[in-house]
Amino acid sequence: NLTIDTSNGTLTLYVNDFEVTGGSALNIKGNGALILFVNNFSIRGGSVINNSENNNIFILSNTSGNIHVSGGANLNGNVYVYAPSSSVSLSGSTQWTGGVVAGSVSISGGVSLKPAFLPTQFQGSGSSIYSLGSWSY
Repeated sequence: NLTIDTSNGTLTLYVNDFEVTGGSALNIKGNGALILFVNNFSIRGGSVINNSENNNIFILSNTSGNIHVSGGANLNGNVYVYAPSSSVSLSGSTQWTGGVVAGSVSISGGVSLKPAFLPTQFQGSGSSIYSLGSWSY
């Protein structure tokens, strides 16, 4: 299990591959946001992200990497993925509260996605990390 403390404000991490597996927990403590820049992200095997609704987790990728949430994973609180060039797959009794912006999204096998609005802009270190434009579908 891993606990990340955001009590002193927003925390930014840069990693190539980030995996939470085998019933592990990623616990977010504090009221600051966690910004996780990744190439590939995976949570599976009954693992959980424990996050209060007072803060936000942003998983950001500007690569054509993969983001997988599967195998009974639970993403609690507000977890947002902004990965416009990546593929995102949700499967296998996954529960998630948050939002997804991706190049492609695949959903199968009993996924529960409770939407939470993605902020239109997020500030970090004095500059915009991302900003959303207009949408159509």
